[in-house]
Amino acid sequence: MVLDYYSGKDLTYPMRPKRPTLAAMHTSQDARDYADAMGAFELELVNYYAEITDYHTKSMARQQELKDTLRDDYDLNDEQFSLLWNFAWEVCSLGGIEGHSAGLSEVVNRFENYYDLVNQFVNLEG
Repeated sequence: MVLDYYSGKDLTYPMRPKRPTLAAMHTSQDARDYADAMGAFELELVNYYAEITDYHTKSMARQQELKDTLRDDYDLNDEQFSLLWNFAWEVCSLGGIEGHSAGLSEVVNRFENYYDLVNQFVNLEG
């Protein structure tokens, strides 16, 4: 499984536009230029926030794709999947790893280990 796609490594987090400055000793032309630059900055800021929303929307959609793929690959229902996935995510977070910071590969590895453990346990009852 290629986790780079699901991790969003190809997505670039938007860069915040730089706010214009006005020198303390400025001319009236500097003030007019500053006002124009502030107008442009405000438009850039609106676009920046829209780009952040788009980034997070894409990132969350990819994570959901990963979850759906794992759920289907392991033939789990939603409740079974959520139990194992959330536990794997929390253990990564509690261990100081922070699920998403360690990368989805660590969470997926733990999910797979927990799945195997549960299957072995169920087979013992057998």
